[in-house]
Amino acid sequence: MLKSLFYWQGVNAQGQATEGEIYAPSKTVASVLISRQGILIKKIKRLDPSNRSWHRTIKKREITTFFRQLATLLHANLPLTHALKTMQNAHHNHNMRQLIHHLIEALKEGFTFAQALQRHPKYFTTLFCNLISIAEQTSSLHITTTKIADTQEKLLKNQQQFILALTYPLLILFITIGLMIALCAFILPQFLHFYDSFQVSLPALTQILIKLSTGLQCYGLYGLMILLAIPLIIRTLYQHFKKLACYFDSLLLKIPLLGAYFEELIIIRISHTLNLSLSAGLPVTEALILVGTITNNKIYERMLMQIHTQVSAGRRLTDAMRSTQRFSTYFLEMIAIGEESGKLTYVLSQIVKQLEAANQNKTTVWSKLLEPTIMVILGLAMGALILALYLPIFQLGALL
Repeated sequence: MLKSLFYWQGVNAQGQATEGEIYAPSKTVASVLISRQGILIKKIKRLDPSNRSWHRTIKKREITTFFRQLATLLHANLPLTHALKTMQNAHHNHNMRQLIHHLIEALKEGFTFAQALQRHPKYFTTLFCNLISIAEQTSSLHITTTKIADTQEKLLKNQQQFILALTYPLLILFITIGLMIALCAFILPQFLHFYDSFQVSLPALTQILIKLSTGLQCYGLYGLMILLAIPLIIRTLYQHFKKLACYFDSLLLKIPLLGAYFEELIIIRISHTLNLSLSAGLPVTEALILVGTITNNKIYERMLMQIHTQVSAGRRLTDAMRSTQRFSTYFLEMIAIGEESGKLTYVLSQIVKQLEAANQNKTTVWSKLLEPTIMVILGLAMGALILALYLPIFQLGALL
């Protein structure tokens, strides 16, 4: 029978207030089980494990660390429950300890580890749960958790490299834009009072700057509110309207230079996950369905479903991928070799290594080029701003 999670508050035999959570088939059974512990129940309610507030404070990196620590302890031949208790006691994050506690309680209630993970879909995806389920059946949980940790660490590393490459240039960009806005909003009006006293016509560049300053003073707050609202609006539309989500993802892939870079990251993620799924023993058809859920791009998600349909109909994986026209010739040739030799997982692992190396080099080159490019652009913008401020002074000097 499927059990639910209940939260309760009550008073123990010593008269002290206490609280906790328990798995039970119904609220009545939960009340009986709690009463048998000598607790007078004051409040009890059913919980949805996937929507609790502490879930929102657990990061992806902590979930990856969870699999890495679990793999290490399982390799040391610790039983699963003992390994989880060890991790719970050693973890510094209270919210992560809570999550591990609920996994332990689910195991005590008779659930498998995969079923326990399924109760927390926000952090344990369908892919993870399926892989763990197969690992439990084949007694290879220590191997599968290691592979999951390896894959997630590499994906997080790629994401972190991209973020780090953009952090410094974007920081400089925002600071400079802030300074320019401050000059236009607060410093320029002081210059205007000075220029008005001479009653002379101002240069065109200065007049443009004055209009910009006036616009900022009148509508700057509204503009800031609109800028802050745009990401929220786009996110809401993306989550609730499938056609718009496809349009946004398609537009993202068409951005010059960045589009190709994002597409490369998606293919790396696909290769990683496909390799992980096939290594765990999943059939290609099932693996393709799971891979489609982790692309974070509707275009590729739809494309992988098309590939799944063709492979299910008996077509080779290479031919199905070629029909999408999304994969490079080299990628397709390597997949064909893997299919013909029966070593597809090995070929995929080699593809991932080569793609990651190329992606890392590209990220390094872009970060080196992006910094001076932004500095030059911002230097020109600041130069134009200062020139617009002082041109009238030069003009007055020539008149005098």
